[in-house]
Order: sequence, then structure tokens, then C-alpha cells
Amino acid sequence: MLIGYILFFIFYGAYFTKMMLQRRKGIETDQLGKGGKVYGNRTFEIVLKFTTYLLAMLQLISVYIFDPKSILISQLYAGLIISGIGTSIFIIAMYQMKDSWRAGIDPSAKTDLVTDGLYSFSRNPAFVGFDCFYIGFGIGYSNIIIMFLSVFTILLFHNQILQEEKYLADEFGEDYIRYMKEVPRYLLLKSN
Repeated sequence: MLIGYILFFIFYGAYFTKMMLQRRKGIETDQLGKGGKVYGNRTFEIVLKFTTYLLAMLQLISVYIFDPKSILISQLYAGLIISGIGTSIFIIAMYQMKDSWRAGIDPSAKTDLVTDGLYSFSRNPAFVGFDCFYIGFGIGYSNIIIMFLSVFTILLFHNQILQEEKYLADEFGEDYIRYMKEVPRYLLLKSN
């Protein structure tokens, strides 16, 4: 189905375009599996990276082999709407993060603490976008493997978020701790 392909390529296209634009500025966006000694675990980050690439491959295959007669059309559209919302949130969050956006932790990079825009509602809107995109794809294409891998990857993302929050608290001190108290980790639930 064309809409699935479009969402897939917009989501991942935005991700890799942002990485390329930052690379032109000398910023190495992808930090997963490259460090992780202080705030994380290198093996964990490699597993996270592998599952996200595997999930992308399975999503693309699911669109290709999808048989619209296999599910209710309303289920397909509900999933695509959720994925579309996730894509929108992700792109806006990435844009608002500007050059402070990274995939993983880079203690050598000096970034800004972004707390406005979507970041005034969620400390991790890009991850919220990822989560919605993944879950929406699993629902829309009624693929149990994608659903299982999506949930597994979301749990890995949560662990990555916890590592990043430790780093940010050390890096930005009281400013980040105050931000944690004021803004929920995801959307509606306060969490410190």
C-alpha cells in the first residue's frame, strides 16, 4: 500500500537526512555502540541499533507482502494514522533539537539543553514519535513479529532514555533536574 511506503520513507528519510546534514557540519550524530562506558553499556547500544535496523527491514517487507484482505481496512488506517502522528512528532522533535540531537550519548560534544516546543510537553518527544511509528506499523500491517519487536525496541529505548537522563543531569546539573520535575518523561505521566 502506497501510504505505508510513503510513511516509511518519510520517517527514515528524515532520520538519515538529519544525520547527513549534521555530518556535513562535523557532527557525528550516531553514537550508539561507540562509547557507552560511563553512562551505558556498549553491548546494549549495539543490540538497540541492531533491533532498530531489523525493525525497519521488517516494516518494509510487511508493506511489500501486505494483503489488504487479511485485516479490516479500519485497522490498517488506524495503524497508519498512529504511524503518521509518530512521524510528525519525530520530525518536529528532531527539528527543534537542532544540532543538539544525537542517537546515543556523546560526552565529548557540547550541546544545548532544549526545553521549548515539544520538549516543554515531553522530555523525549523523538522517542514518543518512534514509539507511535513502530506501534502504528504493527497495528496497521497486523504483523505480530513487528509488534513483538516494536515492544522490545521500545523497552530498549526506555533503558536508553534512563542512561541519557543520567548523562544530562550530570551535564546540565540543576537546570536539567528542574526540567525533569516540570516536564514528564513521555507525555502525560510525571516521572523523575
